[in-house]
Amino acid sequence: NTINGKTTHPIVADPDSTEVNHAFLTYAGIPDTTLQVGRQPHNLDNQRFIGTVGWRQNDQTYDSAMVVNQSLPDTTLFYSYVGNINRIFSDDHPLGDIETSTHIINASYDGWKHGKLTGYGYLIDLNDIAIFGLSSKTFGVRFTGGAPVTEDFKLLYTAEYARQSDYGDNPTNYSADYYTLESGAGYKGLTAKIGYEVLGSDNGGTISFQTPLATLHAFNGWADKFLTTPATGLEDLYASIGYKINDTGSEWIDGTNLAITYHDFSAESGGANYGSEWDASIGRSFMEHYSVLLKFANYNADSFATDTQKIWVQLGAKF
Repeated sequence: NTINGKTTHPIVADPDSTEVNHAFLTYAGIPDTTLQVGRQPHNLDNQRFIGTVGWRQNDQTYDSAMVVNQSLPDTTLFYSYVGNINRIFSDDHPLGDIETSTHIINASYDGWKHGKLTGYGYLIDLNDIAIFGLSSKTFGVRFTGGAPVTEDFKLLYTAEYARQSDYGDNPTNYSADYYTLESGAGYKGLTAKIGYEVLGSDNGGTISFQTPLATLHAFNGWADKFLTTPATGLEDLYASIGYKINDTGSEWIDGTNLAITYHDFSAESGGANYGSEWDASIGRSFMEHYSVLLKFANYNADSFATDTQKIWVQLGAKF
């Protein structure tokens, strides 16, 4: 579990620990503005760069001072200064609690009928010598939305580009690009998507685009083989289908969510075939407060990592 010394076993990063996960003060006395200080969650956009890793038992939270302003029409301005990151591995892990001097800037405009535009700058300066190489500054732009064709049929699309370079105490001078293109369609309870995501490399394929504060489990396959981008970068060509069952007349079937995704992974520099992966899930809520989820991941290695299969069964309660 990353702290029990059983290093010959696969990692399940949910160590046995107890700590304060959330503790913050909020002030909302300024019109259209929220100020928040303390240990708090930050989930921005699709959490590709900044997230809480909510899949794990111990959320990643941020000791920070945050301001959110919505005084401009259809616009949200977000800024947070982060002094410490409380990671999922707990305070008992040597890198579970990281001092930092990080600036998180995010501005979005949602006034267009068919999409939302977001610009961001993430200046991450990690103050632990073991991870100086993950300090970086990233600036990017994201557009995502959908266009209805008929009452039941809708086109979906996302485009994003970012540029990352060294920052703070990072000893390496580098720059790398990130981009993703995704298109799809939704019809009643059915959603189908195809996408292409690239995390680039630099310095002849010796260093690559990294996202250390992301909710990484949600991207590049549930087998978690690419939580750290390989030095030669990563290209992920994927396709997914999801379906929410409705109108069967059965209270035990309606509301069930089914999903399946296929990934083809390769190197951005050199073009090596890393491997491929199938992911599948089935889940539903029941009796108002409860939920159940079954997930499966099957990674087939080619030139990166090893063949891996994972199965999860999750029960949840929310009140």
